[in-house]
Amino acid sequence: MGNVRGNTYSRKHEILSPDDARFWKFSWSEMGKFDVPASIDYALNVTQQDQLYYVGFSMGTTVFFTMMNYHPEYNQKVGKLCAR
Repeated sequence: MGNVRGNTYSRKHEILSPDDARFWKFSWSEMGKFDVPASIDYALNVTQQDQLYYVGFSMGTTVFFTMMNYHPEYNQKVGKLCAR
């Protein structure tokens, strides 16, 4: 199960502290362009599968469709999508 930047579990940046304004300089565009593809690739690598099912709710749906705009090749890696 994935999660987006800025939550309780994503505050262990290698260089920046959550108290630093640069830590918060991101948008859903960066999440869709970088984070979602990395998460999908990680899950597929660990499970040794060719495809996965993606369930997105609210921000999860937004970043998924953003990813598909930047990386249409991920159509082959996502077997089904449940978007709410």
